[in-house]
Order: sequence, then structure tokens, then C-alpha cells
Amino acid sequence: MSEICLVKGRSAAAARAADVLSTADGFALGFPRAAHWREIFNSDYYGHFPNPRVRGNAGGVVADGPPRHGFGQSAHLTLPASGIPVFAGH
Repeated sequence: MSEICLVKGRSAAAARAADVLSTADGFALGFPRAAHWREIFNSDYYGHFPNPRVRGNAGGVVADGPPRHGFGQSAHLTLPASGIPVFAGH
């Protein structure tokens, strides 16, 4: 991966992979709190017609892992190639 950009707040988290040629399965991302985080946007799915090989997180992830990226919890997720998944906490 050439660049990972993390944007996080109390109730939202986003990750962007720039110039990535392959999907990163099992990517560990820090989250602000332990919770189920819904995947509310995935740039690999667009315009009411999905990419035939769309990669995502089955609607969400659970942040219950060890500290990561300066936050107390983490979750393993699928980061689509050159994609942007966005998560919202409950």
C-alpha cells in the first residue's frame, strides 16, 4: 500500500487506500470505542449496480481488538483496492 488515510471521530470512521492494486483482507484499523460499526458507504459498490467483484465488510465490523492507531480498540476489515469504506458507530 502506498498510502492509508484514516479519518475518525466519536461516531464515524473511514479508511482510504490510495494507489492500492489489491484488496487488503484483515486490515487492522483503530476505532474510537468498542462497538459494532455499520459499513454505511463502500466505494467498491456504486450506482445501484455493484462491481462484479465487490469487496466489503458484510455490512459492518465489531471493534473489540487491541489498541491501534492511537485508539483503544480495533477491528479487522476488508479494505477494497483504491477503496473507501466508511463506518458509523451505534
